[in-house]
Amino acid sequence: MNIRAIVIGGFVLAVLGSSCTKQGSPIGANYIKDKLNILYIDTETVSTSTLLLDSVPTSGYNTILVGNYQDPFFGNVNASSYMEIGIPSFVNMLPDPVYDSLRFILRANGYSYGDTTQSQQVLVYPLNANLKADITGALFNVDQVPILPTALGKLSFMPEPGQSQYLSIPLSDSLGSLLTNLLSTHDPIISDQANFRNFFKGIALVPGQSATDIMGYYIGGDTAAVIRLYFHYPGLQASQQVINFPVFNNGLQFNHIAADRSSTVLSGLTSLNYGGLSSRSTNHESFIESGVGIATKIGFPYLSNIQQLAQYGTIIKAILLVKPMKQTYRNNLFLSPELLLVAQTANNFTIDTVYAPNGSRMNGNLIMDPIYNLNTVYTYDVTNYVTALLNNPGSGIGNLVLVPPGHTMSTTVTRTVLGDMTQPENNIQLVLFYIVYNQIP
Repeated sequence: MNIRAIVIGGFVLAVLGSSCTKQGSPIGANYIKDKLNILYIDTETVSTSTLLLDSVPTSGYNTILVGNYQDPFFGNVNASSYMEIGIPSFVNMLPDPVYDSLRFILRANGYSYGDTTQSQQVLVYPLNANLKADITGALFNVDQVPILPTALGKLSFMPEPGQSQYLSIPLSDSLGSLLTNLLSTHDPIISDQANFRNFFKGIALVPGQSATDIMGYYIGGDTAAVIRLYFHYPGLQASQQVINFPVFNNGLQFNHIAADRSSTVLSGLTSLNYGGLSSRSTNHESFIESGVGIATKIGFPYLSNIQQLAQYGTIIKAILLVKPMKQTYRNNLFLSPELLLVAQTANNFTIDTVYAPNGSRMNGNLIMDPIYNLNTVYTYDVTNYVTALLNNPGSGIGNLVLVPPGHTMSTTVTRTVLGDMTQPENNIQLVLFYIVYNQIP
């Protein structure tokens, strides 16, 4: 390994070259015979592997994800959304209304991932079972609800990425006429949510087979997703009337997000493999993907060998540099703007956030290199973590894991491909600044 020594006790800046008897081990370094030296070490072994989390919570985030896209690294990624529909907040319908149309209104939130140059299609299906959360009150990306075989409606459209695009999906006229009749007769079905739920359990938004993009849509607020009934009264000059059936209980609306990785290097990835897939078996790359719950595990297997450099020494700074592979991201497949660094316990289950020395949560502070893509990097100050590993061997401190932050993980399908330490350009590095104290005779 290469070690540069900054001599504090004298007036010289020395650069030392030494070789290691073991990859990543600092054994064999020459000692600097002075009072105090700071060693700069940038070739410590870093192991990486790809993990699949059991599930990702996707309910309660006020975000609809619908679409499908093909990814050379992550396979065929698909998103569909499930929600319950509520009764109108107030209805004062006059007798004998004339039904005009029934539509599901959506507004895009600006998020899109995949090829937006092709026409997309969204289909609306009625649910065949009620939405039901687990004991924690959440629904997850792996959950699904049965749907009836016949779609209520569909819409083909050209996406407008980054825009607040409105979709108005025409729905079944037979359902629209029935709802109009229930409203005009003040049927108990339409005046009580429990009764309405038994009558109409909700809807699923499903992408068409030709979809090449996953888009995000709003749920609540001024941009609420609603089923909108249009009608008028015969013989009156008044304008067309509308009644909205809003999404009910946003906490139960969730997105099912899945991927077929059978034709990729991640074909063997399962949530039962707690060690993950080593980057040695995945083209010396590791992977992170929101929505489906793919994360990168990072370890420093020979870190303790640094203590053999000298009898007295200590880490004063440890920086982890994580670099995405340069040909794996572009405008429509952009990098996650933040990647959260967390630590596993030794049993690979419990996960805790890793904090910087100033107490802040670390998100990588992504710096882009838009011209050459060689210096695009996420940076983490892991001084506290590395110090704890060295000072408390056998304490149960486990590996590091890189994951998208909670909201990003649950509301997007954004992904990142990282190079391992053997990559010639976009490689992961642990940079150590190590003080060596030399004994004075």
